Amino acid sequence: MQSVDVFIFLVGAFSSFYIDLIGQLYISEIVLILLFPFQLLRRWKVLLKDQLTRKILFFGSLWFVSQVFTDLIRDTSTNDMLRGWAGILVLLVTCSSLYLLTKKNVQRIQFLIFGYAVGALAALYFQPPLYFSEEPWKFGLGYPITLLVLLFISYTSGAKLRNLSKWMLPLLIIGGLFIYLNARSLGAMIILTAIVIWLRNRKFGKVILTHLGVRNALAGGLLLGLTIWGLISIYGYAAQNGYLGDEAQWKYVRQSSGRFGLLLGGRSEIFASVIAVRDSPVIGYGSWAKGPAYRMFLYRVIDLGYERSQEEMSRYINQSDLIPAHSHVFQSWIWAGILGAIFWLVIFGIVIQVLIQSNRYINILYTFVIFMSVCSIWDIFFSPFGSVMRLRWAIQFIVFLAAMSYAAQVQAGPERRQEPGTRQS
Repeated sequence: MQSVDVFIFLVGAFSSFYIDLIGQLYISEIVLILLFPFQLLRRWKVLLKDQLTRKILFFGSLWFVSQVFTDLIRDTSTNDMLRGWAGILVLLVTCSSLYLLTKKNVQRIQFLIFGYAVGALAALYFQPPLYFSEEPWKFGLGYPITLLVLLFISYTSGAKLRNLSKWMLPLLIIGGLFIYLNARSLGAMIILTAIVIWLRNRKFGKVILTHLGVRNALAGGLLLGLTIWGLISIYGYAAQNGYLGDEAQWKYVRQSSGRFGLLLGGRSEIFASVIAVRDSPVIGYGSWAKGPAYRMFLYRVIDLGYERSQEEMSRYINQSDLIPAHSHVFQSWIWAGILGAIFWLVIFGIVIQVLIQSNRYINILYTFVIFMSVCSIWDIFFSPFGSVMRLRWAIQFIVFLAAMSYAAQVQAGPERRQEPGTRQS
C-alpha cells in the first residue's frame, strides 16, 4: 500500500462529513478543490485527452453558464445564486480532481469506495441525515453496506463472470431484505444488478447487453419492462397483504391508489415540474427556483384518485416555496433552463454506453458498474440533485471512466492492454 492509497481512502472516508459554507460543503470536496489547481498544472493534458471527460466537462460548463445567465435574468437572490453556482462547479471540479488523483487505477478506486462506505457509516453517528432515525436503512445504512458487499464480491470474484454469477442469489436476498426494511428503491436496484449479472451469463442476455441496435434496444426495453413489472407486482402483493409490515402496507395502498399506480404516486412532484418546464422551456427560473403557484398543481394527485386529504396536501404544499422537482433532469431544467436538462441527458447516454462496453469486456469493477449504472438512471429521472449526490456522482464518474478505459485497451489489442488494478504512470 502506498501513501497515495491511504490518502485516497481518507478522501473517501471524509466524503460524508460536511461544514455549512454557502450550503453544505463536504470536507473531501474542500480537499479536492484545493488540490485541483496543482494537479491541473501538471496533468491538464491527461484531463482533456479522454473523450468522456471532455464531454462531461463541456456539457457541464454549458450547464453552469446557463445557470449564471438564468440567475442574472431572473434576479436570483445572492445567497441562492451562490449556492446554485457552487453546486455545479464543485461537481465538475471534484470529479476532475478525483479523476487525476485515481488515474483510472482500479486499486485506488477500490480504496476510495472502501473509504466512502466506512466514512458514510461513521457519519451516521456524528452527522446523521434528517430522517435517519425514522428510516435508518433508506436514509443511511443501506447504500454504504451495499458498497461493502459489492467491494467484497469484486475482490473475491475479480473479472470472472462465472464467479460473479454465483452471487446472484445472495444479491437477490439482500435486495429483498432492503425492500422489507423500507429501502425500496435501493433494494430494487440491487435485485436489478443481480438480474443483469445473471443475464450476462446467458447467451441471449449477452447478445442484448453487448450490442446496440433497434432490435436489441426493443428486446432490452421489453425485458426491462417485464422485470420492473414483475418486481412491482411481487412487492405489491407482499405489501398489500401485510407481509412487509403495517407501514409498508399503508404506504403502498396510498401510493398505488390512483390512476397511474405506484410510480407516480411516489413521485407526485412531476405534475408541478412538467407545468413549470412547459411555461419556460428554454430559460430556467433560477437557482433554488421558487414558485408557490406551481406547488398548487400537487393537488392533482387527489383528482387522479390517490388517497390524500386536503389538510395533508395543504401542509405539504405550504412547507416550502420551491418549485417541486424530484428529478435531476427536471430540477436542472427548472433551475438553469434547457442546457441543464441536456447535461443530464448526455450523462444518461454515457451511462448506457458504459453499460454496453462493460458487458462486452468484463472488468474487476463490473459489479460496481452495473449497480451504479442502475442507480444513475434512477437518480437522473427520479431523484433530486443535492449536496449528498455530488461526491457520489464523482465516484460513479470515476468508476465509469475506468471501465471505459479498460474496454478501450482491450479493443486496441493485447500490445496496448493493461489489466485493471495495475499501476498507471
